[in-house]
Amino acid sequence: SEFAGAAQALGAGCVRVNPYDTRELARGFHLALSMSAEQRGVLHAYADQYVSKFTSQAWAQAFVSQLADSQPASALSAPAVPLPLGEVASAYRSASRRLLVLGVGGML
Repeated sequence: SEFAGAAQALGAGCVRVNPYDTRELARGFHLALSMSAEQRGVLHAYADQYVSKFTSQAWAQAFVSQLADSQPASALSAPAVPLPLGEVASAYRSASRRLLVLGVGGML
């Protein structure tokens, strides 16, 4: 599907189609099933190179690195301030909807 994030990332390494357009979907299937082995190999090599380079690990490392670069050093090394446990527990009990966001070492 051209609407999937992977289609945007893989670009030339895939056959993109609009899944809501039956003619385009049929064209995409026909193209994929009738292309030569050499052409399939080229598309596969492009996609394989892309996903091997841009892994979730690489994305996470880049994200954390950019996050660390965007914070002043003092903000990253500031000690955690304990929450008033009684107030937090009371607010939790009285809330009709709850969301807990936990972080480790100042990172979410």
